[in-house]
Order: sequence, then C-alpha cells, then structure tokens
Amino acid sequence: MNRKKAVLLLIIALCFALTACGQSRQDTQSTPDTQSTPGSQSTSGSQISNPWQTITEEQAHETVPNSFRAPDGAENVMWSVMNASADASGVPGPLVQMSFDLDGNHYTAREQVTGDTWTDSAGMYYDWTVQDEIVLKNWSNAAGKYFRYIGENEYADLCTWYDAGTSYSLGITASDLDGFDLQAVAESMSVKAQPAAAYDTAAYEAAAQAVREEFIQVIQDGIEAFDEAAHPELPWYTAAVTRFSENSFFDGYADFDGNGIPEMVIAAGSDTSLPLTPIAVYAFDGQKMHYLCKEHPLGERAYLSRGDGLFVVHGSGGAASGILALYRIADDGWSTEIVDVISYEYTDADHVTYTSEYGRISPEELVSRGLADSFGLDVGCDWNCFYPA
Repeated sequence: MNRKKAVLLLIIALCFALTACGQSRQDTQSTPDTQSTPGSQSTSGSQISNPWQTITEEQAHETVPNSFRAPDGAENVMWSVMNASADASGVPGPLVQMSFDLDGNHYTAREQVTGDTWTDSAGMYYDWTVQDEIVLKNWSNAAGKYFRYIGENEYADLCTWYDAGTSYSLGITASDLDGFDLQAVAESMSVKAQPAAAYDTAAYEAAAQAVREEFIQVIQDGIEAFDEAAHPELPWYTAAVTRFSENSFFDGYADFDGNGIPEMVIAAGSDTSLPLTPIAVYAFDGQKMHYLCKEHPLGERAYLSRGDGLFVVHGSGGAASGILALYRIADDGWSTEIVDVISYEYTDADHVTYTSEYGRISPEELVSRGLADSFGLDVGCDWNCFYPA
C-alpha cells in the first residue's frame, strides 16, 4: 500500500468514528423525563403510575364525611384521591383533593380524616413571609392558620384548619395577592355556609328584641316576682342573675353551628369587671327565639365555653366539684342535642377526676379539645349593652 492510499483509508475511518460518536451523544440527550405525570410513558412504552385517581364529588363525600364543597361560582372543579396516603387502621384516611378556578385564580384544596391529630398535607413548601392564627366561622369556629409568601415575582397563600377529626388546607399561587382574602374562600367551602338572605333578618331582629324586653321586664320586676311558667324561655336559674344590682346586661351574636344563622347570647357583668358572664343562648327558628340547653341552664354559678362544634355549660357544685354539660345544636338549627354530661371533682389542687355519664367523650379528649376550662368565657361576640340602656 502506497502512502496516498494509507492516508485515504485513515480519513475514511475517522469519519465513521465521528459519525458514530455524534449519534451516541444525540441519543443520550433525547432520553425522556420520567416524572410521574398523568399519561407519561417510559422509553419502552409502559405507563408510569399516577398516585392521584379521579373521583366524583359524591365519592369524595363518602371518603371524608365532613367534606368541603366548591364555592359558589367555581369552575373546572376536579376531584381526586390518593389512597396511598391512607393507613390500614383508617386514620389517617385517604387524601382527597379538589381543584377549581374562581375569579381568574386557580385553587387546590385538600382534606383528610386524621382523628385527634391535625396534619398539614397541603404540599406547599415555602419559606413563609408571614403567618397568623385565624378562626373559620362556618367551620364550627375551627382554629386555623393563614400563611403568605411574598417573592419577587410570586405570591403564595395557604389556609389550614382542623374540624371534627378532619384536617383541611386551601392554597393558591399568583403573581400578586395583595388584598386577597383566602380565609373568606375557605369559609365559603363549608357545607354549612349559607348566605345571610337564608333567613328573614327583620324577623330575627324582632325576635331578638322580644328576648331583650323579657329580660328587662324581669330585671325591673325583681326576681321575687318571677313566674317561671310565664317565661318558658327564661329558666329561673338564669333569671336569678338579674338580682345583682351592679350588673349590666349585654347581647351578642355568634354562629355556634356554622349554619349561617347566628345564635343570640345574653351576658351579664359590669363595665369595670370583665369578662362578661354569658347567662343564656338562644337560637332562631325563623319566627322566634328558643332558649338552648334547658336541662342544664346557665345562671349565677354557671359558665359557658365552646369549641370544635360543641358548647359547654359549666355548672359549679362548689369550690372543688361541678358538671360539664356538652351540647351541639341539632340539624333543625334551633334545638340542642346533649352529647355528654361529665362530673368533675378535685382531689387536690393539681388532680381532678372526671366521670362521664354517657361515655361519649373521654377525659383526655375533653382536656385536649379545650372543653374542660371552666373560665373559657370568650364566645366570640361583640357585646352591646341593652340594660341599662
């Protein structure tokens, strides 16, 4: 072989080598991303598992009994569930997700039965700029948290809350959320949420005024002249508080059951001795007010607290004993259902024994839910003094 032929063969060999190398590099760069997204496939054509499965709203409500709903005006509502997050014991349960569009924004809401423990499963991992404690009025005044992230080109808001053994979250991201109120959207997602027009506000005010006038009459007549038969919605124990001349009387309004119709609370106290003592709770049936918890009425030595959809009458039997009568408002919105009656007795300054009459709430749950505090008097009302006027 002469020198020219050898050089020619060497050039041809180098060309083949460079072509093969370039093809190999091109194949490596075109390897597809194998993230777990709906419909994604591997290079062999096999489907990659998606942990979220599409479900109907009815199936979502079966999975989470105290489920939320899409707010009025929501569009593109999608429901899905991730069963992989569930425990065999049923707590926590499957994670249910609802996504929807509202007023040009996209939202993601999640809910999961978590028993006695609140869980954050929102999946939003930001270094939050601000956070705040909130109360969601349409969710039985459930305690919650509000988070906001403010970035250079992005805002993120997250609202989390816990109600009746279920953890909830609602999140949104946008280029600007200044002035936006995510809590209002979360409150509108309760199945109990109703617009104010759901009841006759004029009839409500007339019924509330009748209650105020009844109290004023009893105060002016004096407890000695009180006829319990003539005042079926004002038990004697409650009326007895009116004998204290230093008391003023106030009315306030709070939605105890989250049905959109506030309950009326009557409280006694003085301008210089706070807090006020709630002495009666009334609910509206569309025409008149009904006194709640007649079996264990509020009065001179009784207190009121509420939380987790329940309200509690604390009756004192003395310095070291008493009862806790736990109620919820029935589905009719104006009568009460007794949940449990728990007696308590202090064996010493640091130890208290609880005895449940029906066994529906354990002492541990009573304490953990904050229902054992005999002085939890803040029922969330803005008070108005109606006597003396």
